[in-house]
Order: sequence, then C-alpha cells, then structure tokens
Amino acid sequence: MEELVAKLEELREKWSKYWREKMSVMQTRIVFIDPILSTLGWDIHDPEQVRVEIPIGGGRTMSYALRDKGRNLLFIMAVPLDSPINDPAFITQVVQDTAASNVKWCAITNGVIWKFYSSLESCPVLDRLLYEVYYNAADQDLNKPASLLWPFSKREMQKGELDKIWERLFTDSRIRRSVNKIMKNPPDFLMESIKVNLQGIKLSDERIKESLIRIWNVAKEETVATLISKKEPSLIKKPLGEPKLHYIEESHPEEHVYMRTRARKMYDENHHTSKRKHSIVELYKEMDRYCLSLNKAIYKTYRALYITWEIEQLLFASLHIHTNKLRGWINLPWDAIQNKPPFIRNVIKIKHWGSGDMEFNITRRDQLENLKPIINISFDYAVNKLKKDGYSLDNSPYIKREKTIKSEETETEPKKGILSNYIKPRKQSYTDIEIESQTQIDEEIEKLNNKNKIFKESYYKDLEMDDFTE
Repeated sequence: MEELVAKLEELREKWSKYWREKMSVMQTRIVFIDPILSTLGWDIHDPEQVRVEIPIGGGRTMSYALRDKGRNLLFIMAVPLDSPINDPAFITQVVQDTAASNVKWCAITNGVIWKFYSSLESCPVLDRLLYEVYYNAADQDLNKPASLLWPFSKREMQKGELDKIWERLFTDSRIRRSVNKIMKNPPDFLMESIKVNLQGIKLSDERIKESLIRIWNVAKEETVATLISKKEPSLIKKPLGEPKLHYIEESHPEEHVYMRTRARKMYDENHHTSKRKHSIVELYKEMDRYCLSLNKAIYKTYRALYITWEIEQLLFASLHIHTNKLRGWINLPWDAIQNKPPFIRNVIKIKHWGSGDMEFNITRRDQLENLKPIINISFDYAVNKLKKDGYSLDNSPYIKREKTIKSEETETEPKKGILSNYIKPRKQSYTDIEIESQTQIDEEIEKLNNKNKIFKESYYKDLEMDDFTE
C-alpha cells in the first residue's frame, strides 16, 4: 500500500505538468495507467495476466483485460488524459460490452480519474457504479485513493474481496434507502404490530412514527461507527446528512481550495459538460486553455448555469455550454471593438447571464480563433483596471497590491474614455483598507458610493446618446 501511495504522489506531479496538454490515449496509458497496474501487482508484459486491445465485437476493443487462471476478471477502457468521464451513452456502451463478454468488473479511466462498475448487476447501467477514485487534488490525502484502488490489485482480486465490498456498498445502501422510506411512512401492519407489543401503553400514531425515525437514525449512526472502527472508512459511503467535500480549482492546478458546506451547493466541470456533444466539449476545453494561459493569476469558477474566468474578482469572460453550441459573454462595452465577427450580438438591453454587452454563439474552431483576440482585449481591460487600483501583475499566481499614498487635498477625477463609463469599480473589502476608526469606514463607504454613482450616470447618459444616434 505504501508503494501505491508513493506512486500516486509521483503521478500527481506529472499530472500537474501535463494536464493542459493534449495527450493521446496511448501516451496516457504509458505515463499514467501502466504504472498504476504494475504497482497493483499486475505484470503488464505477461499476457497471462494482462492483455491489451481486446476485441469485443462491433469493431470495438477494450484497452486492458486483467486475467487470472485463463479468465478475464476486469476490463479497463482508457480515454485521453483531458477527457471527462461523464458521457452516459459512452459509459453505458462500455458496461454493456463488459456484460456481453461475461466479465463482472469494468473500469473507465483517463489516468487520474477511475470509475469502477459491476456490469452483471440487474439494475440501470449508471446505478452499477461501485465508486469513483481521483488523486489529482494538491492537498489530498493519497491514502484514501490508494485504499480504493487496492481492492483491484492482483492479490485482492484473486481473493474475491470486491464481491464483499459490492455487497456492503450496493446492497446495503439499497436496503437502507428502502428502510428509510418505511420509517418515514410505516405501513399499517407495522403500526398495529408495535401497538400490540406495547403491553397496554397507549401512544398516538404520530408519537410512534417520530420514535421510529429517532431509533432508525441512531441505528444508522451506530452502523457507521462500527464500520469505521474496523478501519475501513475509505470503503463505505458517507452517512445521510453528512456534508460532502468539494474543491474549487484555483489559479493553477497545484493549488485547490477545500470547503465543507451544507447551505451552498458547489459545482464542477462535469455539471456543465455532461450530456454535451464531444465536439462542443472539446471546443470548450480549447477556450478554457486559452483563457487560463493569459496569466497564471486567472482562476475559473463553476456556477450553476455558466462558467467564469476571472482575475482578482474581475470577470472578463463567461460561458454556458449548450448541447450543440457554446454561448458566452465578453465583459466589454459594445463600442469597444469596431469590426466584430458576425457571431457576436449586442445584449446591452437584453437580460443575460454573465457580464458585458457582447454575447457570442460559436460551434466551430475557426470561430473560436476569431474570438480569442476579443477575449484578450477583455483581459487587458481587466488588468488595466487592477493596475489603476494599485495591483501589479508579473504572470505569477499571486497578485501583489502596491501601497500608494494619495493626497487628501486633491481628488482624482475618473479618466474619460471608452472604458471609464462602462467598467464597474472593483468591489473593495475592508481588508484592503487600513481601518483606524468608524469615521474612516464611513468615509470609505461614501467614496465607493460616489464612484458607483458616477459610473451609473455616465453609463445611462451614453445609453441615451446611443438611442438618439440610432
């Protein structure tokens, strides 16, 4: 197990170097998948243990077959490193092909994300997921992904440990879900049986139902505690009500921010790319790589309906991924660019997501190439705004704020120009202000209000001029 943890640490370092590059399936297998299989005890050079490119009919092949005593134990389908494993049609095809070959277990992986399925279970294909493993988060404890990968080692698969894990995770969870429904609304025969065994104590139906729920919740907690005491926390699912662990990808892949939350739901890339065409997802990835390449301080945020690219809270581009196109918004005034491509329209008077007056709809790579210079201009505008606010950028993942002393006697007027009337002032927090008294706080708030007032007046004045000229 320690050797596997060390290998995952090594592969995580490689992933941080190559995650933005387009890596083929074969290169992904050589760099990421083969080392993991070897560490798990499989001799990838021995056809009696591992076979590659196994034909399964219909012109399709499986990347690997892990074997023991002449029979296939596990099929593995490899995909490129940057491919999300979230296409239901693709997953269904792989699981069904595995079942048709009478192989119980299958895995789909891009080298850093592994999804394991039990193909022969009699339930919807997507419900046959055993669990998902990933190890590319910077501050992640690699003992957990190692413990989840270890049951697929040669020794453990020969012992049949996977069947026991499946019973604990799949069967027990379904039974628990069914009992949950029964406890929330117990049938009449159960209520009558409880009343008979109360030995003359009269309790209302409502009190009995509340007691059943309390007892069931305690039983669930004790079951979880018993499983944890057996030192198998990595092989059990989290009990109901426990907050999930999410991470937000920050300025570069080596840094992540972890947070626990109940109230606010967090989103990831799968939320936006699932059930989308492969060509559209690839187009989004190319745009993503371009936006992140502009500066290391840029970070990406996954919202409920769209994705944003920002630098120090200044959004310069946002995107919604449709099934068959990309729709996005550039944070620029409409008049900032004279000769605009035909796929850009003016949404200054139309309600829309994101920020900015320009909305684009693209479906092809050549359209994205025409869009890139406009994204670059929007980013330059955001950078200029930061520099005016006292920030310095040196293409590092951290932005340094320069301390500047302004004269209290002279109030600098906002510069007039195409941007000064449109770009909103950056939201300033009290952490940026050296607070000495409540009076100073009030003065700073008044300054921010005046800036917003100047912005709104000039913005609507220009709108009226545009209407007049039209």
